[in-house]
Amino acid sequence: MRARRAIAEGGFTLIEVTMVLVIVGILLAFVLPKVDNMSPKYQLRATARDLGSTIDLARATAVTTGKTTAILYDIANNRYQLYGPPDMMEEQPGRGPGPRGMWPAGGSVALPASVKFAQVKRADTNQQQQSGQLAVFFDPLSLDGSHIIVLQNDQGLVFSVKYNALLSIADYAEGQVAEFETGG
Repeated sequence: MRARRAIAEGGFTLIEVTMVLVIVGILLAFVLPKVDNMSPKYQLRATARDLGSTIDLARATAVTTGKTTAILYDIANNRYQLYGPPDMMEEQPGRGPGPRGMWPAGGSVALPASVKFAQVKRADTNQQQQSGQLAVFFDPLSLDGSHIIVLQNDQGLVFSVKYNALLSIADYAEGQVAEFETGG
């Protein structure tokens, strides 16, 4: 009789378990939205990786279609967009609204609110911009497209994406502003 009584007193009631789950749910509701703010470094890193993927897509599309593509960086508004020729984008023939009369390939991508473009620098012209817009072109038969994007978050951390069109490789550098190598 004593063994039965110990077993009956050792468990939790359904009400107790439900209350614990409600309390844990309330705590998670307050803690989870704060996790994004606790990792600004990782948000910056993820943004750089997304941008690197778009660059890879632009170059691969140019090579596989045999037609020039472009990425237009809207530095002032922290947005970027991929562009291509009209026949590739299934638009009406003619001049499109993008650089060199190209048509948008999908929507414009906004950087997260805590991340901004610090600068974009093209290798072919050594042109560096910290405001306005800058188009980078990917020609299938040339090495156009090498450029560096420097991202910065609200905490002042920087992350560089350096794209080398010759090797079709994007290099990522955390905490530093990447530069092009100079021959000498």
